[in-house]
Amino acid sequence: METLSRFRPSITLPASLNEIDGDNDFTTIGEVPVDWHQNRVLGTAKAEGTYADICGGEWISLLRRKLASDCVRLGVEDLDARVLQSGSPRLITQLASRVVYEVGFAGIYYRSRYGHGFENWACFEPFRIRDTDSQAIAKDHAVLLAAAKILELKAVS
Repeated sequence: METLSRFRPSITLPASLNEIDGDNDFTTIGEVPVDWHQNRVLGTAKAEGTYADICGGEWISLLRRKLASDCVRLGVEDLDARVLQSGSPRLITQLASRVVYEVGFAGIYYRSRYGHGFENWACFEPFRIRDTDSQAIAKDHAVLLAAAKILELKAVS
């Protein structure tokens, strides 16, 4: 979801692009480039260590205290799950990651901003993974097609 989201149709972009004179030399809006799936794999693994759920109540409270002056400096009125999931300003999520790292966690767990049913895991280096299994992503892979549908992308042809 996260890596495909950059191809997601914008709500306002199509109207703005139509106002520009000249040839359209960019990727079609809402279409995944034909070669996107090449050199990518889809897989599973087990990561060792403890991961911080930064959108959990205890972590939001801790981050709110530790990053209060940074939030004020960056114009963030309150630090909550919305700010952490939006990634804006990016410096806030980077500072939150630093706090988690300094506390000694192996990484961060957070829900995707594209739907809370999707999990994201960020591992701090060096990290150890085991029980890995991966496969090339075919253009017609069921997971790829399902993600494209959710993000309203044209199927990879």
